Amino acid sequence: ALVVPADVAVALATPAMLVNNLGKLVLLRGSLDRRFLRRTMLGAVPGAVAGSLLLGVVPEGVVRRAIGLFLLGYVAVSVFASAYLPRVGRLGAVGWGAITGFVSGLVGAGGPTSAAAMRGYGLDREALVATGAAISVGLQLVKLPVFAAIGLIHIADLPLLLALGATALCAAYAGRALLRRMNAATFERILLAALSGLGILMLWGTRARA
Repeated sequence: ALVVPADVAVALATPAMLVNNLGKLVLLRGSLDRRFLRRTMLGAVPGAVAGSLLLGVVPEGVVRRAIGLFLLGYVAVSVFASAYLPRVGRLGAVGWGAITGFVSGLVGAGGPTSAAAMRGYGLDREALVATGAAISVGLQLVKLPVFAAIGLIHIADLPLLLALGATALCAAYAGRALLRRMNAATFERILLAALSGLGILMLWGTRARA
């Protein structure tokens, strides 16, 4: 993102993330929650198309600031008032899917919002990672043709995309080994810490660009 426009960086990262998520999905396919996946994708697909088409139109800073505030608020409630976190049901999964798809199309990754939804739905750590990977694969397959159609990805980018994909696949294999060594409490703490860090980075990055 330092040497190319933000919208191009988002588009170029998408194939690498697709490979990474395909790797995670293959490795953890037995933990996939298909019911949650089906419900989420009902909202996620149209959301991803809308977000991809608006990439470069909606100010990136506005989106990043909103996501950062949401993530920090979610973590604060999780830590200090977890009894008040809403459960995610059928309609909630569709709604969260729409939000996740839109954010994914607009800023490149909807993982933090889908993680919050899956946590509210009650998925355990392997189901959360496997189902999150499946959602991401679906969204990335939707976004790639849109990015190509609007001129953000070109055939000349293929060598870079292959290198990024190979790196992402190695990361997926390493991640499975780490995941299976964690207990549920450790995974929960790491997840909340990661969401906090992403929230801070979203807000700090927006401020730095101002």
